[in-house]
Amino acid sequence: MPVDPLLRECLGLTRTWATLSDADLRPDHMLLQRILALGPNVLIDKLDLAVSHYQLEAEREMAFLRSIEGLVLAATLLLLILEAFLLFRPASRVLAAKIAEIHGSRNFLESIINGLPDGILVKDVNHKWRLVNELFCRLLGKDRSELIGFSDIDLLPEPVARRFWASDDQVGRTGNFEESEVIFPTRAGVSVCF
Repeated sequence: MPVDPLLRECLGLTRTWATLSDADLRPDHMLLQRILALGPNVLIDKLDLAVSHYQLEAEREMAFLRSIEGLVLAATLLLLILEAFLLFRPASRVLAAKIAEIHGSRNFLESIINGLPDGILVKDVNHKWRLVNELFCRLLGKDRSELIGFSDIDLLPEPVARRFWASDDQVGRTGNFEESEVIFPTRAGVSVCF
């Protein structure tokens, strides 16, 4: 941005005024009269405008530098990934084989669980439902996707859910499993016994 001519004149006059000796600093001095004629607000307004312009330029430059920084970071990560891929390619094949084996074992386990004559529900320590078999889904009249990741409180009548929650906490504290039966109606109006 080119410097405003009026601002340049004000700054020049002020600079010259600042270099005068104490003896020359008089209210009727020609420089002071010119500065006052231009008006102090003119100088302030022009300085504000210049500062705003330079702030905008600085912000644009910072945004540009941040974008370059992001590109450098992305390139660095890409190089690290490529290096890791090249170094650990044999390990990744072994890992892929183990993952395939685990998936096969999981599918085998799910087929066994789905073949059982009872409804099966497995929860984690946060009371979230992590595994259910097909019979359990049918008993509740829900699809597996409507059950996995939810808790008793989300899916069962509150008194039943609170009873299960307390029982689960007891098992977590003691490590002793207990059997109990709870009967409640499902949304379809069928009574289910747990």
